[in-house]
Amino acid sequence: AKATDALTLTVIGTTATAKNITVDAQNVAGTLALGAITGTGAVTVKLDGTSGAVTLGAITGKTVNLDASNTIGGVATKTYTVNATDSATIAVSSLEASTVNIAANATSTALTVALTGGIDVDAITITTATAATTITSVVVTGDLGLGADTVNLNDTTYANTAGTMTKDISGLLNYETATITGKDAFKDTLKGGAGVDTITGGTG
Repeated sequence: AKATDALTLTVIGTTATAKNITVDAQNVAGTLALGAITGTGAVTVKLDGTSGAVTLGAITGKTVNLDASNTIGGVATKTYTVNATDSATIAVSSLEASTVNIAANATSTALTVALTGGIDVDAITITTATAATTITSVVVTGDLGLGADTVNLNDTTYANTAGTMTKDISGLLNYETATITGKDAFKDTLKGGAGVDTITGGTG
């Protein structure tokens, strides 16, 4: 395809056949449509320099690295869906408001998330339901930039046998508000950061 053509890639990889995946779509000038991208190892998606609108499916991997910071045409839905086992490093479009939904994969025990936001409002939600029986910590770092950004870690579906959970956003800068919720009968460690945090521990 030419750099100015519209480019569409449907399903890329499966958990049965793909391990490490790199999608390098930097500097594509036409519109870009990427379907679901699924690997069991390192999954990297590079979108910097794209000038047409980008459509993204869900991205799944052991580690996920997504850079959409310099997408001139932006991400069409302004929504990012990432499923990661060990880590997710996400830089959203620097020019638009973004919604980021991150879920821990089924075998995740500890998830680290590094975020880079933009100049508008970014809304971040991190859930652990799929990894309910294994995950014991979620740690979030990065810089969400300008805008009244929000962070949501109020999912309490986890049920690991250790009976503990750490939710830590102390390394995250420039967000406006955060909600961090613990679970009844669990020994939770809940750490806020530089914004206005609503932290609720469980009972018992």
